[in-house]
Amino acid sequence: MRHSIELLQTARQSAGNDFILEPWLLVIILACLTSFLLGLLWQRHRNGARTAKSLQAGWHRAILPYGKSLTRMIAELERARRYHRTLTLTVLVVDYEVNKPKRRGLPTVLGDAGLASQLLLSLVSSLLRENMRSSDLVTYNATDDRYIILSPESSLASAEQAVARLQRLISNRTKITMRFGVAEFPADGLILPDLVARAHARSQRKAAEHPPQIDAAKTNQGVQRTEPLVSSLK
Repeated sequence: MRHSIELLQTARQSAGNDFILEPWLLVIILACLTSFLLGLLWQRHRNGARTAKSLQAGWHRAILPYGKSLTRMIAELERARRYHRTLTLTVLVVDYEVNKPKRRGLPTVLGDAGLASQLLLSLVSSLLRENMRSSDLVTYNATDDRYIILSPESSLASAEQAVARLQRLISNRTKITMRFGVAEFPADGLILPDLVARAHARSQRKAAEHPPQIDAAKTNQGVQRTEPLVSSLK
């Protein structure tokens, strides 16, 4: 009897070893592991897409697309022409060259460069909408990657002061440097494209007149430090 039990145990161990060494079992294990890893990757992608969609939705609620705002902008321009009023148009862009060192860490933290860009745009857009006048029309032109702001009954000087304050606020809150240009109706143009072109040209001129400064102490180490452009407006 005892001998029979020992033979049965030996047979079971032998069968177990053969079972483990079966190639089809290894294939099943590898397939399960692959499915598990793919599931984790898909879950991460879905969570990232959901977060990006949420940020983008919040961004679009705060900022109107430029193309969908043309009718209202043209109407404001016609009203200013009819009643002999002034208005200003501001082009505001993120200075990516200045902000390049500041933006490197964000994709690393978030794990996705696209998500990082969405977050930056969401922060900037929220600050723009919250700190402009209720009568100002704040829009975003995705094609040219710039904000276009129309301010009824505003002069060139007052608009530049307001945007300079906003520029400093954005820099303090988000560490993002913006550059801007302002055009005034009717002095700088009578139609919307002319005002946009003039404001854009002035934003480019500001960037050329106030390039990023170099920290001499860090230059010896091969490192450059950029200063916010708002220092020229103080």
